[in-house]
Amino acid sequence: MQVQLHEQFKKIEKELRDAGEVFPRVKNWENFVTNKFDSIEQDLEDMLDECKDLNEFETKFQSILKKVEEITTMNSEIQLHSIPSGNLDSSQTPQSMSNAKNVSVDWQRLRIEESILENTVMANLQVSYDILEPQLKLCLLCFSIFPDNSEIKKRPVIYWWIGEGIVTHTRDTTAEEVGEGIFTELTEKGMIEPVYKNKSPMVTSYLMHPWIRLMVVSVAKKARFFDFDDAGKPMADCPISRRACLVLPTDTHFQLSGERQPITLFNVNQEYLHVNLGWFSKQKKLVVLQLGRWQNSDLHHIEVDSAEFLKGLEEQIQLKYLSLCGISRITQLPDSIAKLTNLKILDLRACHNLEELPSTIKAMKKLSHLDVSECYLLENMPKGLGLLSNLEVLKGFVIGNSRSKDPCQLKEWGGVVHSAPTESTKLMTRAAAMTMKSLSMPQNLWLRPSNLKNLERLYIKGGKLHSLQCEDNEAWNVKILRLKFLKYMEMNWSVMQKVFPRLVYLEKIKCDNLESFKCDKNGVWMNDKDEKICTNTL
Repeated sequence: MQVQLHEQFKKIEKELRDAGEVFPRVKNWENFVTNKFDSIEQDLEDMLDECKDLNEFETKFQSILKKVEEITTMNSEIQLHSIPSGNLDSSQTPQSMSNAKNVSVDWQRLRIEESILENTVMANLQVSYDILEPQLKLCLLCFSIFPDNSEIKKRPVIYWWIGEGIVTHTRDTTAEEVGEGIFTELTEKGMIEPVYKNKSPMVTSYLMHPWIRLMVVSVAKKARFFDFDDAGKPMADCPISRRACLVLPTDTHFQLSGERQPITLFNVNQEYLHVNLGWFSKQKKLVVLQLGRWQNSDLHHIEVDSAEFLKGLEEQIQLKYLSLCGISRITQLPDSIAKLTNLKILDLRACHNLEELPSTIKAMKKLSHLDVSECYLLENMPKGLGLLSNLEVLKGFVIGNSRSKDPCQLKEWGGVVHSAPTESTKLMTRAAAMTMKSLSMPQNLWLRPSNLKNLERLYIKGGKLHSLQCEDNEAWNVKILRLKFLKYMEMNWSVMQKVFPRLVYLEKIKCDNLESFKCDKNGVWMNDKDEKICTNTL
């Protein structure tokens, strides 16, 4: 009995201690709300007694609205604090997050998650969604189609948002930068969490907690943002929504049966595609076509039985974002792709069988993003690419060898490089990513520090490049440098530091002659100085 009493007193002591920690917080909330109500009451009295014209009345009215909004926000925070500790805390350890995810899987088997949706915790999560701005709500709902515990790559999601017009450029900010800001806000609000790898300051992928995902799926289903089955998984058909998914298990001969034409078609997990050309040609409302992979891993393989369906692209005149990322058996794109006059983003990354780009691509005047990185069979870039005046991001530029027939040369960009920074020159000032096929860096190459004074990130992959040191010892302003598969490059560490004095992060992979670089076992070096760098990457 003494032991039982001792345990009971320990339990009471713990509960009282916990309550004691909460009371000051509750008191602060009470004082805050009370003061706001007093202030609102004073504003109302002033409106009735002192406001002599419409302007004064409007000023007081706006002041009241602001204070009401502050009270509403505080009320939401109070409700969110009632969520059991450990569910949403951004400081959770990877082990605790992993445990929560494993529990979620077990609960799915027991169909317990259905009852969770009616739980007060889920109601509190719903509140955290309700207080978001409309743009953030729409962006968050896009995460509903990704499978539980998925590592979601940031770039395809931002491209999706741009394609649907959920995010657009402003006077001083590109649409992609606006999308980066959305990810930052959703992270700060605890909706998603960044995935850091190899000490890199750059974040390319995110995770969503299973409980938050449950809430997002529930909201998306009610809002008819996507069509879901009873288990909360996205459906291949879209009888209600205007967005469709390619999901397993479904017939790989994909063809929607609904009468409504989708605006978005997103490949969630289909690995083998057969797209009916006749059906595809009729889908004239599509603005987003994500057939390629979105996962942050090269292990996800996608294959088409025939690239014949690409001929139907000429009918997709509303299309703004097209991804064929990671799809095998596509050797070339049809010339008719030039008819996609509204296309802004063309993602061909890791199309390993792609051998050439059509010369007509230069007619796609609205193109702002072109990614042909990891297209290893691509010999050169089509001449006239420099005419794409809206191009902001070009990844995987191939410098052709002597056998290339009339290829695009970097000097085509010369007029852009030396012009004043504008919306269309962000490519030259934000990043350079290219595949070097020439023997070494030509003396008159555009890739010189003096031509790229605002360049902060430089990625070079493959080829026979010997050095990044210029003859006149110009110094780069680059802060983030990635070097991959450059077995001919030779530079010692002291020279590297002189050529890149502002370097903060360096990553080298399979660069055999750079052994003097002070990188760790993962090929990463980081500057110990506390210098601010951009954590986003292309």
